[in-house]
Amino acid sequence: KYDDMKKALSELDSEIGYSGDGSINRDESGQVGIEFQTPFLSGKKGEQAIIKMCDTLTTNKFSVNRSCGFHVHINVKSDEIPDDRYKRAFFKNIFSFYIAFEPVILSFLPKSRRENGYCKRLITDYHLQEVIQADTIEDLEKIWYRESDNDNITARKGHSKDSSRYRGINMHTLIAENHLEIRYHSGTISQEKILQWINLHLRIVDLARSTGFRQNVLEMMSGKDLQDQTAEFFRILGLEKTSEDYFRTR
Repeated sequence: KYDDMKKALSELDSEIGYSGDGSINRDESGQVGIEFQTPFLSGKKGEQAIIKMCDTLTTNKFSVNRSCGFHVHINVKSDEIPDDRYKRAFFKNIFSFYIAFEPVILSFLPKSRRENGYCKRLITDYHLQEVIQADTIEDLEKIWYRESDNDNITARKGHSKDSSRYRGINMHTLIAENHLEIRYHSGTISQEKILQWINLHLRIVDLARSTGFRQNVLEMMSGKDLQDQTAEFFRILGLEKTSEDYFRTR
């Protein structure tokens, strides 16, 4: 209800933004669909901010339904990408990893996210080999936007709401704005789900920064069944046991 929502919002940290969201389906009670946006978060302070926010929303009886999504934005500072060669390798690593292991990532999520127009699968339109074989950043941009005209690509990079963003991972934000958006996850106010998911993708991004990242490992994923893909996913990432156990349970 509006009055309850207004009270809850007053209890949140002032830096947390919120707005209406027309993509959220209201239930029979007519409850309002709302989206929350945190400021940039990092480290223990960031974890505590998430925990506090989740506690506030839970206490005030906020809930999610299957139309809700949870988006994570991971900042990639420009000074961490020293030159175009490194940038190309990083983009390729990110793009190819998520294509290769998308079935594994989707297996952690409910059906409502595996078949969703706001976080469409990469593997329906992109192919691992074409990404691995890309020689330049421009080649990767042409693949992502499915455009061959450089002027059209430049124009699309200038639009924050480009239509290509509706994927499980949004390479548009990485190309145009130096941050990667991950859109796969279902909406949640569970602090455990949020923190585990964030840490998983931070690990993937850290791995993609490595110059020793082996593309041939990703190529080996073609034709493997989900069990073998999952085993390789966890072997490559080397997560802590508690995190690996969490995702295997999911």
